[in-house]
Amino acid sequence: MDYATDLEVLIGGPAGSGVFATGAVAAKTLLQHGYDVFTTNEYPSTIRGGHQWVLVRAKLNGKAFSHRGTPDAILALDAHTALEHGGRLKDRGAILCDESVAQTLNMHRIVPLPLSKIVKEAGAPPVAVNMAGLGALLGMLGCDLELLLNAVKRQWEKARVAELNVKVAELGYEEGVKHGSMLSFKVRRVEAKQRLLLDGNSAVALGALAGGMSFFTAYPITPASPILHFLAEVQEECGIIVVQAECELSSINMAIGAAFAGARAVVATSGPGLSLMAEALGAAAMTETPIVIVNVQRSGPSTGLPTHTAQGDLRFAIHASHGEFPRVVLAPGDPVEAYQLSCEALNLAWKFQVPVILLTDKFLAESHWTVHELPEVELQDADFYQPEPSVKYARYKLTEDGVSPLVFPGVKGVRIYTNTNEHDEQGFVTVDPAVVKLMQEKRFRKLKELSKLSESRGVKVYGEGDTALVVWGSVKSVAMEALEKVEGVKLVQVIWLEPFPRRSLAKEIEGCKVLVAENNFTSQLVSLMRENLKLEPHAVLNKYDGRPFSPQELNEFMKANAGGFHG
Repeated sequence: MDYATDLEVLIGGPAGSGVFATGAVAAKTLLQHGYDVFTTNEYPSTIRGGHQWVLVRAKLNGKAFSHRGTPDAILALDAHTALEHGGRLKDRGAILCDESVAQTLNMHRIVPLPLSKIVKEAGAPPVAVNMAGLGALLGMLGCDLELLLNAVKRQWEKARVAELNVKVAELGYEEGVKHGSMLSFKVRRVEAKQRLLLDGNSAVALGALAGGMSFFTAYPITPASPILHFLAEVQEECGIIVVQAECELSSINMAIGAAFAGARAVVATSGPGLSLMAEALGAAAMTETPIVIVNVQRSGPSTGLPTHTAQGDLRFAIHASHGEFPRVVLAPGDPVEAYQLSCEALNLAWKFQVPVILLTDKFLAESHWTVHELPEVELQDADFYQPEPSVKYARYKLTEDGVSPLVFPGVKGVRIYTNTNEHDEQGFVTVDPAVVKLMQEKRFRKLKELSKLSESRGVKVYGEGDTALVVWGSVKSVAMEALEKVEGVKLVQVIWLEPFPRRSLAKEIEGCKVLVAENNFTSQLVSLMRENLKLEPHAVLNKYDGRPFSPQELNEFMKANAGGFHG
């Protein structure tokens, strides 16, 4: 029997047909079979209607870093799915659909199934055809029925339709077994330790909790809203406050107020929201109030493509708000890094009293990866001021490292004066040029230590070679997949974008042919490399159609510009 060691399944249909729930059950079932699973999705920015799909990749004996884009099987909940994606189906694959859909298609490798009849027999509503179809698909693949039904129960454990969906999936599975010969490959069950199937948004939320976050606020915006939804569900259990604000301006100002009062505060948004927050970002910088802003990037400008991915906000994150002030900008490339950097962002914000921006994107935020375990992270508390008798507290005291003593309102014997105008050490407004100069220099002295951290933590390297593919953010995951078919190329990932790790990056790419790939039009990482390293890459690959890179695109790019390609 031919067991599938690298399987990709696409499930598609109209909005409202349960595509994402179907994909979640498929992913959990394959995960329980011992496969390493990756999922990603696409959906339109419409209130109702429109085509959406989810891709589930499952790999045995290896890491599924990203999608392949060449499905072995397609579950088409409508004719459009078959027509849209059938051309990418592998030669050995099949398209499963209801008999009524098959009648409208003149395509090869169609497997018509009585899905609607199964749903009617079970006494379920017509929408349950998704579970009948999934049951049939997993039955054809030879999956363990018990694992499938357990995944269905977990998906709807709090809903009254759970048992009905279990019944429909089981009937669909029995039908799929009858058609098992239509697929020449089967799924194999192997023993595996318990693992997580984790998306980037949830990883950010978990990392923030690990970093001591006690106050979270956001105004709903795609694709950052799931962070708000996740934290709202667990706020009582975790002992935190979660507020859905009335707008982006309100959310960041709430976060600043909460941090001023002593709460580790995080606000999440996407590009349009960060645009609105720019003035308040400057207020946090001038008052030296520690806050973390999560920007889940999407295509722009303006409304752009709200449900699609991009890396167009890098320069904006580094320069947002007027004037000059130190900040930190971090960009994780996978859920594990999203978890680690969310915690680190809070530690940095509170240690250095600066705003920290965490840049993710739709692809990272809403895709899922198999995570064997989350790494240990450390909550580092700020160095709080201890009141001294007869010593007048100076909130903005001039210090050697630029970090002034921090204390919160309500502490006995301390008066705190804070002002968004330029101020003196006590916090009172000043226009004295000598004091203005000293205060600006004080704030920027924080960059000395921050730059040291950037140099030590800001760059990761995978593999070896005389060609370096330099990336940032979620491109890392696709690049890791692409590198499995390449020799002589190493992956260099830039994680700290501000302060920029110029020395460590220069060291890693020294003597290499330098290639850069990023999801934007203007090559924003390249512009930082030119600015900081006076370096011009050998070749640059940009993608800006709202979609992530595919491994094939990166392979072709490396093949055209580097030696050692195979496969």
